Amino acid sequence: AIKKGYAIELDVRLTKDNHVIVFHDKNLKRMTGFDSDVNMTTLEQIKTLTLLETSATIPELVEALEFINGSVPILLEIKSSGLSHNLDKLVYSVIKEYEGSIAVQSFNPLSIRWFAKNAPSIARGILLRGNLKYAIANRFKDNLHMLFSKPNFVAYKYENLVKTDFSQLRKDGLIVLGWTVGENMLNTREFTAHCDNIILEAE
Repeated sequence: AIKKGYAIELDVRLTKDNHVIVFHDKNLKRMTGFDSDVNMTTLEQIKTLTLLETSATIPELVEALEFINGSVPILLEIKSSGLSHNLDKLVYSVIKEYEGSIAVQSFNPLSIRWFAKNAPSIARGILLRGNLKYAIANRFKDNLHMLFSKPNFVAYKYENLVKTDFSQLRKDGLIVLGWTVGENMLNTREFTAHCDNIILEAE
């Protein structure tokens, strides 16, 4: 991503002993073979694991930031649930002095609301799936999440985004991202009809 000049989307979770690590899955098994949830595993245990059949290890957030060092923007997904703001507070303590471009996002509206109240200088976004099977109920829930969390941007599941009209909200200044799509869409630019930018999986 750095070589191509792409912004980097990272997922962060909290270990059992309250360290912020960069890792997508709730459980470690798929990527390391060790069957344990991240929040039930200490950082010391996690540092003994390697990713699949490589020598790469799971970094702490602070290590990832030191490596990226402002070379490209960062979009940080906070993998939180429930009422606790422990992860939000620890993430902010790490990123508040970071000199590069950085924004946070989460499916948890409580996390984004926390950033709106306690760290308004950090750009923040709410992640929405927009399941169209129950369109009215989900639109109502999505609208509530947007009103409650006070985001600077919305990241919406792309396959549902193309069937959803955000045109007026975009005119009013809301930034809309589409997730997750292939890198080839950067070439076609077709996404611009539906959103301002995309979160992609590099191929």
